[in-house]
Amino acid sequence: MGRILTSFLLLLILLLVLGIAVLNPEPRVKLNLYFGTFYDVPLVLALFLAFLLGSLLTFLYLLVHTIRLQFRIRELRTRNKQYEKELIALRNIPVVDEEEGNPLSERP
Repeated sequence: MGRILTSFLLLLILLLVLGIAVLNPEPRVKLNLYFGTFYDVPLVLALFLAFLLGSLLTFLYLLVHTIRLQFRIRELRTRNKQYEKELIALRNIPVVDEEEGNPLSERP
């Protein structure tokens, strides 16, 4: 329920900002990009595009980071299962007295 409410509030804020941007298109800037120059672009649009680009790059970084962590978790779980099997095998080995060769559980 919390995620739905948070998503709804973010969408509401986004729509509010876009509404204000549409009502105030006056400050205009020249936008220089690597592939071209755009003249007379509303400042709000330039800021919104910068925000979207930053959000996209952050999302991609976090996606790659999360995938790497998932692989690491899988690797550690596999290693943990191997250690558990080894521990069970070691627990099942009888303890033997070195001098007499008898198991310690059979001593009088």
